[in-house]
Amino acid sequence: MHPNCGEKSVTGRLRSYGIRVQRQRIRDSLERVDPDGVVNRMRRVLHRRSYTERSPNSLWHLDGYHKLIR
Repeated sequence: MHPNCGEKSVTGRLRSYGIRVQRQRIRDSLERVDPDGVVNRMRRVLHRRSYTERSPNSLWHLDGYHKLIR
């Protein structure tokens, strides 16, 4: 699993293997294994990017957020 995986990702992966674990146990395990990652995910820290390009329209960045598309 990716080191930035949160509770939902871990829960989904375990369920795909047929393993059922209580939510609180997963939270406790994540806090034990990666306390800094838990804090960062709770803060929802975004890494801002700065781009320097030569001309307009020379760089496009898509976020993949498709919630509003139906």
